Amino acid sequence: MFFIKSRNNTFTIPHIIIGDEQIQRVSHVKFLGIIIDENLDWYKHIELCRNKISSGNYALNALKHILPLKQLTTMYYSLIQPYLTYGILLWGGANKKHLNKLKVSQNKTVRNINNSRYNESAQPIYKKLSILTLEQLYNIELCKFMYDYNTHNLPTPLLSLYTHNSDIHTHNTRHSKDAHVTARRTELLSRSFIHTAPDVWLTIPVNIKESKTKNSFKHQITKYISSS
Repeated sequence: MFFIKSRNNTFTIPHIIIGDEQIQRVSHVKFLGIIIDENLDWYKHIELCRNKISSGNYALNALKHILPLKQLTTMYYSLIQPYLTYGILLWGGANKKHLNKLKVSQNKTVRNINNSRYNESAQPIYKKLSILTLEQLYNIELCKFMYDYNTHNLPTPLLSLYTHNSDIHTHNTRHSKDAHVTARRTELLSRSFIHTAPDVWLTIPVNIKESKTKNSFKHQITKYISSS
């Protein structure tokens, strides 16, 4: 055992030993391309995304006077969007001060593609290029998660995350089959996809929720969120 002393207290941190090897404590670790930090604030991973986007934006800047807008947009989907979507279900609920920096990077990129001024409003450009914002990408993933939950296409441990409203009360309302989420005690949990996904799901029209196939649902939810 070893000890870390604070001003008022002494905290004991146990050694973790697997076999004959002691596992060293680190502030963050990269696992399957996602950086998980000890505080789960996702700052390190978001900074990784920003760096990747900066590199992609540099390439787009070099080509924007050569390629037409359609090809530049196609390159965006290859060079930029994969970093915005990979693992977003986990880190998309990070603190706003971290996410805002990533939004700034994305805004800079779409302005660059459109050859717009640095201070021009980015929202009309997103619609013009049919590019989804970071928030829209996150909401789509939240809805896809809930669709998989409701169609029982998640691993068994995840299927036990929620109870349904019908289990709480017997009123036959339009939301009786939806997941019931209780209040979370910490800010970290309240921002997590486990807590926010059911709230976003409640805003989706019933006809989209009842899509017969996953592909049909993906198409409809993307169209719905991109137009909202």
